[in-house]
Amino acid sequence: KKEKPTFPGADIKRTKANIYSDAFLSFDFNLRNEIYMDDGPLSDEAATALRDWINLLYKTMPVSFRGMHRMLRALRDEFDDVVEDEDYLFEILQEKDVRPKKRYWSEACSLGKKMGGYTCGLWQLFHIMAIGVAEWNMSDTVSPSARIGMAYAARTLRSFVEEFFGCEVCQDHFIEAFDSCAHDRCTRLTDDVITASDADFKELSLYLWEFHNSVNVRLLNEKAEHYGRPLPSKEKEEEVRWPSRDECSTCWLDDGSWDKGAVYDFLKAEYWAETDFVHDEEESNQDGLWKKYKTESTLPEGDDLASNNIFSFILIPVSAVGLYAILLRWEKDRLGKQKKYDSPVSRAGNYYYR
Repeated sequence: KKEKPTFPGADIKRTKANIYSDAFLSFDFNLRNEIYMDDGPLSDEAATALRDWINLLYKTMPVSFRGMHRMLRALRDEFDDVVEDEDYLFEILQEKDVRPKKRYWSEACSLGKKMGGYTCGLWQLFHIMAIGVAEWNMSDTVSPSARIGMAYAARTLRSFVEEFFGCEVCQDHFIEAFDSCAHDRCTRLTDDVITASDADFKELSLYLWEFHNSVNVRLLNEKAEHYGRPLPSKEKEEEVRWPSRDECSTCWLDDGSWDKGAVYDFLKAEYWAETDFVHDEEESNQDGLWKKYKTESTLPEGDDLASNNIFSFILIPVSAVGLYAILLRWEKDRLGKQKKYDSPVSRAGNYYYR
Protein backbone atom coordinates (compact mmCIF):
# COMPACT_ATOMS: atom_id res chain seq x y z
CA LYS A 1 0.00 0.00 0.00
CA LYS A 2 1.38 3.39 -1.00
CA GLU A 3 2.17 5.54 2.00
CA LYS A 4 0.02 8.64 2.29
CA PRO A 5 1.96 11.92 1.93
CA THR A 6 2.83 13.63 5.21
CA PHE A 7 0.82 16.74 4.30
CA PRO A 8 -2.28 17.34 2.20
CA GLY A 9 -1.42 18.13 -1.39
CA ALA A 10 2.12 16.72 -1.23
CA ASP A 11 1.46 14.61 -4.32
CA ILE A 12 -0.04 17.39 -6.46
CA LYS A 13 2.03 18.09 -9.56
CA ARG A 14 2.56 21.72 -10.54
CA THR A 15 4.15 23.55 -13.42
CA LYS A 16 6.55 26.46 -13.44
CA ALA A 17 3.73 28.48 -14.97
CA ASN A 18 1.69 27.66 -11.84
CA ILE A 19 4.48 28.96 -9.62
CA TYR A 20 4.69 32.27 -11.45
CA SER A 21 0.94 32.70 -11.71
CA ASP A 22 0.52 32.04 -7.97
CA ALA A 23 3.29 34.51 -7.14
CA PHE A 24 1.73 37.19 -9.35
CA LEU A 25 -1.73 36.69 -7.84
CA SER A 26 -0.34 37.01 -4.32
CA PHE A 27 1.60 40.16 -5.21
CA ASP A 28 -1.58 41.67 -6.64
CA PHE A 29 -3.64 40.58 -3.63
CA ASN A 30 -1.09 42.06 -1.25
CA LEU A 31 -1.17 45.41 -3.04
CA ARG A 32 -4.96 45.50 -2.91
CA ASN A 33 -5.39 44.46 0.71
CA GLU A 34 -2.23 44.95 2.77
CA ILE A 35 -0.63 48.24 1.71
CA TYR A 36 -2.98 50.85 3.15
CA MET A 37 -3.39 49.90 6.79
CA ASP A 38 -4.70 53.39 7.63
CA ASP A 39 -6.53 56.09 5.71
CA GLY A 40 -4.48 58.79 4.05
CA PRO A 41 -0.97 58.68 2.62
CA LEU A 42 1.53 56.04 3.67
CA SER A 43 3.93 56.93 6.44
CA ASP A 44 7.50 57.70 5.44
CA GLU A 45 8.60 54.31 6.78
CA ALA A 46 5.92 52.42 4.86
CA ALA A 47 6.55 54.39 1.66
CA THR A 48 10.28 53.62 1.86
CA ALA A 49 9.59 49.93 2.49
CA LEU A 50 7.24 49.76 -0.49
CA ARG A 51 9.63 51.64 -2.78
CA ASP A 52 12.54 49.38 -1.88
CA TRP A 53 10.39 46.25 -2.31
CA ILE A 54 9.11 47.28 -5.73
CA ASN A 55 12.59 48.24 -6.92
CA LEU A 56 14.04 44.96 -5.67
CA LEU A 57 11.39 42.95 -7.48
CA TYR A 58 11.88 45.06 -10.61
CA LYS A 59 15.49 43.94 -10.76
CA THR A 60 15.07 40.33 -9.69
CA MET A 61 12.01 39.11 -11.61
CA PRO A 62 12.87 37.37 -14.90
CA VAL A 63 12.07 39.55 -17.92
CA SER A 64 9.94 36.73 -19.27
CA PHE A 65 7.65 37.36 -16.27
CA ARG A 66 6.03 40.05 -18.41
CA GLY A 67 2.80 40.64 -16.52
CA MET A 68 4.71 41.20 -13.31
CA HIS A 69 7.07 43.63 -15.03
CA ARG A 70 4.19 45.63 -16.49
CA MET A 71 2.75 46.03 -13.01
CA LEU A 72 6.10 46.92 -11.47
CA ARG A 73 6.82 49.53 -14.17
CA ALA A 74 3.40 51.10 -13.66
CA LEU A 75 3.97 51.28 -9.90
CA ARG A 76 7.43 52.80 -10.31
CA ASP A 77 6.27 55.35 -12.87
CA GLU A 78 3.45 56.59 -10.61
CA PHE A 79 5.01 55.86 -7.24
CA ASP A 80 4.64 59.34 -5.75
CA ASP A 81 0.89 59.19 -6.35
CA VAL A 82 0.60 55.55 -5.26
CA VAL A 83 1.90 56.31 -1.75
CA GLU A 84 -0.41 59.31 -1.39
CA ASP A 85 -3.75 57.80 -2.35
CA GLU A 86 -5.09 54.25 -2.19
CA ASP A 87 -7.60 55.03 -4.93
CA TYR A 88 -4.74 55.84 -7.28
CA LEU A 89 -3.11 52.51 -6.47
CA PHE A 90 -6.36 50.76 -7.33
CA GLU A 91 -6.60 52.62 -10.62
CA ILE A 92 -3.24 51.15 -11.62
CA LEU A 93 -4.18 47.67 -10.47
CA GLN A 94 -7.41 47.75 -12.47
CA GLU A 95 -5.64 48.46 -15.77
CA LYS A 96 -6.32 45.58 -18.16
CA ASP A 97 -2.70 45.10 -19.19
CA VAL A 98 -1.48 45.19 -15.57
CA ARG A 99 -3.71 42.91 -13.52
CA PRO A 100 -3.19 39.11 -13.47
CA LYS A 101 -5.07 37.21 -16.14
CA LYS A 102 -5.85 34.31 -13.80
CA ARG A 103 -8.26 34.81 -10.96
CA TYR A 104 -7.43 31.89 -8.68
CA TRP A 105 -4.35 30.22 -7.27
CA SER A 106 -3.30 26.82 -8.60
CA GLU A 107 -4.38 23.63 -6.89
CA ALA A 108 -0.83 23.16 -5.62
CA CYS A 109 -1.27 26.34 -3.55
CA SER A 110 -5.01 26.27 -2.91
CA LEU A 111 -5.59 22.50 -2.59
CA GLY A 112 -8.75 23.00 -4.61
CA LYS A 113 -10.17 25.81 -2.46
CA LYS A 114 -11.10 28.48 -5.01
CA MET A 115 -9.96 31.48 -2.97
CA GLY A 116 -7.11 29.81 -1.08
CA GLY A 117 -3.39 30.21 -1.77
CA TYR A 118 -2.34 33.75 -0.82
CA THR A 119 0.50 32.99 1.59
CA CYS A 120 1.71 30.10 -0.56
CA GLY A 121 2.01 32.38 -3.58
CA LEU A 122 3.74 35.04 -1.52
CA TRP A 123 6.45 32.59 -0.53
CA GLN A 124 6.83 31.62 -4.18
CA LEU A 125 7.51 35.29 -4.89
CA PHE A 126 10.12 35.46 -2.11
CA HIS A 127 12.00 32.49 -3.53
CA ILE A 128 11.93 33.77 -7.11
CA MET A 129 13.32 37.07 -5.82
CA ALA A 130 16.12 35.35 -3.90
CA ILE A 131 17.20 33.32 -6.92
CA GLY A 132 16.94 36.51 -8.98
CA VAL A 133 19.40 38.30 -6.70
CA ALA A 134 22.02 35.61 -7.34
CA GLU A 135 21.36 35.40 -11.07
CA TRP A 136 21.46 39.20 -11.45
CA ASN A 137 24.73 39.47 -9.53
CA MET A 138 26.36 36.61 -11.45
CA SER A 139 25.42 37.96 -14.86
CA ASP A 140 28.34 39.14 -16.99
CA THR A 141 26.14 41.95 -18.31
CA VAL A 142 25.66 43.56 -14.88
CA SER A 143 28.48 45.80 -13.69
CA PRO A 144 29.83 45.24 -10.16
CA SER A 145 28.48 48.62 -9.03
CA ALA A 146 24.96 47.61 -10.12
CA ARG A 147 24.90 44.38 -8.11
CA ILE A 148 22.41 43.85 -5.29
CA GLY A 149 23.65 43.38 -1.74
CA MET A 150 22.37 40.12 -0.27
CA ALA A 151 22.04 41.68 3.19
CA TYR A 152 20.23 44.65 1.64
CA ALA A 153 17.75 42.35 -0.12
CA ALA A 154 17.12 40.49 3.14
CA ARG A 155 16.50 43.77 5.00
CA THR A 156 14.13 44.86 2.25
CA LEU A 157 12.17 41.63 2.66
CA ARG A 158 12.07 42.14 6.43
CA SER A 159 10.67 45.66 6.00
CA PHE A 160 8.03 44.36 3.61
CA VAL A 161 6.91 41.70 6.09
CA GLU A 162 6.87 44.20 8.96
CA GLU A 163 4.88 46.83 7.07
CA PHE A 164 2.68 44.89 4.68
CA PHE A 165 1.95 41.37 5.93
CA GLY A 166 -1.14 41.45 8.09
CA CYS A 167 -0.65 38.22 10.04
CA GLU A 168 0.85 39.52 13.29
CA VAL A 169 1.89 36.07 14.54
CA CYS A 170 3.66 35.44 11.24
CA GLN A 171 5.31 38.86 11.46
CA ASP A 172 6.50 38.20 14.98
CA HIS A 173 8.06 34.83 14.11
CA PHE A 174 9.74 36.18 10.99
CA ILE A 175 11.14 39.33 12.59
CA GLU A 176 12.26 37.57 15.77
CA ALA A 177 14.22 35.02 13.74
CA PHE A 178 15.61 37.70 11.43
CA ASP A 179 16.70 40.08 14.18
CA SER A 180 18.29 37.26 16.22
CA CYS A 181 20.49 36.36 13.22
CA ALA A 182 18.94 32.89 12.97
CA HIS A 183 20.49 30.64 10.32
CA ASP A 184 23.67 32.70 10.55
CA ARG A 185 22.09 35.58 8.64
CA CYS A 186 24.33 38.26 10.11
CA THR A 187 27.55 36.68 8.85
CA ARG A 188 26.53 34.77 5.71
CA LEU A 189 24.76 37.69 3.95
CA THR A 190 26.94 40.60 2.86
CA ASP A 191 26.59 43.90 1.06
CA ASP A 192 30.16 43.72 -0.20
CA VAL A 193 29.14 42.88 -3.76
CA ILE A 194 32.44 43.99 -5.34
CA THR A 195 34.62 41.26 -3.86
CA ALA A 196 31.86 38.70 -3.21
CA SER A 197 32.00 35.33 -4.97
CA ASP A 198 29.27 33.45 -6.81
CA ALA A 199 28.87 31.33 -3.68
CA ASP A 200 28.22 34.51 -1.68
CA PHE A 201 25.58 35.63 -4.18
CA LYS A 202 23.71 32.34 -3.71
CA GLU A 203 23.56 32.66 0.07
CA LEU A 204 20.32 34.67 0.16
CA SER A 205 18.43 31.93 -1.63
CA LEU A 206 19.92 29.25 0.61
CA TYR A 207 19.23 31.34 3.73
CA LEU A 208 15.58 31.76 2.74
CA TRP A 209 15.32 28.04 1.96
CA GLU A 210 16.70 27.16 5.41
CA PHE A 211 14.41 29.72 7.03
CA HIS A 212 11.40 28.26 5.24
CA ASN A 213 12.29 24.68 6.19
CA SER A 214 12.58 25.76 9.82
CA VAL A 215 9.04 27.12 9.58
CA ASN A 216 8.00 23.68 8.34
CA VAL A 217 9.41 22.00 11.40
CA ARG A 218 7.94 24.60 13.76
CA LEU A 219 4.46 24.21 12.26
CA LEU A 220 4.72 20.42 12.51
CA ASN A 221 5.53 20.68 16.22
CA GLU A 222 2.85 23.31 16.84
CA LYS A 223 0.27 21.09 15.20
CA ALA A 224 1.24 18.20 17.46
CA GLU A 225 1.00 20.40 20.54
CA HIS A 226 -2.36 21.79 19.42
CA TYR A 227 -3.88 18.31 19.18
CA GLY A 228 -2.15 17.00 22.31
CA ARG A 229 0.00 14.53 20.38
CA PRO A 230 3.59 13.51 21.12
CA LEU A 231 6.16 15.77 19.51
CA PRO A 232 7.33 14.50 16.13
CA SER A 233 10.45 12.38 15.90
CA LYS A 234 13.55 13.50 14.02
CA GLU A 235 12.46 11.19 11.20
CA LYS A 236 9.09 12.95 10.97
CA GLU A 237 10.79 16.33 11.01
CA GLU A 238 13.00 15.19 8.15
CA GLU A 239 9.90 14.32 6.14
CA VAL A 240 8.76 17.95 6.10
CA ARG A 241 12.10 19.34 4.99
CA TRP A 242 12.32 20.09 1.30
CA PRO A 243 13.49 18.72 -1.02
CA SER A 244 13.01 15.11 0.00
CA ARG A 245 15.63 12.48 -0.71
CA ASP A 246 13.41 11.13 -3.47
CA GLU A 247 13.10 14.55 -5.10
CA CYS A 248 16.81 15.38 -4.92
CA SER A 249 19.09 12.54 -3.89
CA THR A 250 22.18 14.66 -4.60
CA CYS A 251 20.98 17.34 -2.18
CA TRP A 252 21.34 15.02 0.81
CA LEU A 253 24.66 13.80 2.20
CA ASP A 254 25.05 10.44 3.95
CA ASP A 255 25.14 12.06 7.39
CA GLY A 256 21.77 13.76 6.85
CA SER A 257 23.21 17.18 6.09
CA TRP A 258 22.83 19.07 2.81
CA ASP A 259 24.98 19.60 -0.25
CA LYS A 260 24.22 23.28 -0.64
CA GLY A 261 25.58 23.51 -4.16
CA ALA A 262 23.14 20.82 -5.25
CA VAL A 263 20.35 22.52 -3.29
CA TYR A 264 20.90 25.81 -5.08
CA ASP A 265 20.84 24.08 -8.47
CA PHE A 266 17.59 22.42 -7.43
CA LEU A 267 16.02 25.70 -6.30
CA LYS A 268 17.05 27.37 -9.53
CA ALA A 269 15.53 24.56 -11.60
CA GLU A 270 12.31 24.87 -9.61
CA TYR A 271 11.92 28.63 -9.56
CA TRP A 272 13.90 30.28 -12.28
CA ALA A 273 12.93 31.14 -15.86
CA GLU A 274 16.22 31.36 -17.76
CA THR A 275 17.05 34.90 -18.84
CA ASP A 276 19.97 36.69 -20.44
CA PHE A 277 20.50 39.97 -18.62
CA VAL A 278 21.61 43.19 -20.24
CA HIS A 279 21.99 46.12 -17.87
CA ASP A 280 20.71 49.27 -19.54
CA GLU A 281 23.19 51.93 -18.49
CA GLU A 282 20.81 54.65 -19.72
CA GLU A 283 18.37 53.56 -17.01
CA SER A 284 20.99 53.20 -14.30
CA ASN A 285 19.33 55.97 -12.33
CA GLN A 286 16.20 53.79 -12.24
CA ASP A 287 17.96 50.63 -11.10
CA GLY A 288 18.49 49.10 -14.54
CA LEU A 289 16.42 46.86 -16.75
CA TRP A 290 16.93 43.38 -18.12
CA LYS A 291 16.30 43.86 -21.80
CA LYS A 292 17.27 40.70 -23.66
CA TYR A 293 16.26 37.14 -23.00
CA LYS A 294 16.61 33.78 -24.65
CA THR A 295 13.06 33.40 -25.89
CA GLU A 296 10.43 35.74 -27.21
CA SER A 297 7.68 33.77 -25.51
CA THR A 298 6.35 34.38 -22.04
CA LEU A 299 6.34 31.67 -19.40
CA PRO A 300 4.53 28.69 -20.89
CA GLU A 301 1.16 27.51 -19.71
CA GLY A 302 0.25 23.87 -19.34
CA ASP A 303 2.29 20.81 -18.44
CA ASP A 304 5.36 21.29 -20.63
CA LEU A 305 7.24 22.59 -17.61
CA ALA A 306 5.73 20.08 -15.22
CA SER A 307 7.84 19.59 -12.13
CA ASN A 308 7.79 16.76 -9.64
CA ASN A 309 10.13 18.78 -7.42
CA ILE A 310 7.67 20.90 -5.53
CA PHE A 311 8.82 23.65 -3.15
CA SER A 312 5.93 25.49 -1.58
CA PHE A 313 3.99 25.81 1.61
CA ILE A 314 0.97 23.52 1.53
CA LEU A 315 -2.29 25.07 2.50
CA ILE A 316 -4.57 23.54 5.08
CA PRO A 317 -7.59 25.74 4.32
CA VAL A 318 -9.43 27.24 7.25
CA SER A 319 -11.08 30.32 5.74
CA ALA A 320 -11.44 31.60 2.20
CA VAL A 321 -9.26 34.49 1.12
CA GLY A 322 -12.06 35.88 -0.97
CA LEU A 323 -14.43 36.09 1.99
CA TYR A 324 -11.67 37.71 4.01
CA ALA A 325 -11.14 40.33 1.33
CA ILE A 326 -14.83 41.20 1.29
CA LEU A 327 -14.94 41.45 5.08
CA LEU A 328 -11.73 43.45 5.02
CA ARG A 329 -13.29 46.01 2.71
CA TRP A 330 -16.40 46.23 4.88
CA GLU A 331 -14.30 46.59 8.04
CA LYS A 332 -12.13 49.23 6.43
CA ASP A 333 -15.13 51.25 5.30
CA ARG A 334 -16.60 51.00 8.78
CA LEU A 335 -13.46 51.74 10.83
CA GLY A 336 -11.35 53.66 8.34
CA LYS A 337 -8.44 51.25 8.53
CA GLN A 338 -7.50 47.68 7.76
CA LYS A 339 -7.78 45.09 10.44
CA LYS A 340 -4.76 42.88 11.00
CA TYR A 341 -5.26 39.22 11.68
CA ASP A 342 -3.39 37.43 14.42
CA SER A 343 -3.02 33.90 13.14
CA PRO A 344 -1.58 32.25 10.05
CA VAL A 345 -4.85 30.33 9.71
CA SER A 346 -7.20 33.30 10.01
CA ARG A 347 -6.82 34.19 6.36
CA ALA A 348 -5.56 31.27 4.36
CA GLY A 349 -4.50 28.44 6.61
CA ASN A 350 -1.23 26.83 7.69
CA TYR A 351 1.47 26.11 5.13
CA TYR A 352 4.15 23.48 4.80
CA TYR A 353 6.90 22.77 2.33
CA ARG A 354 6.49 19.57 0.49
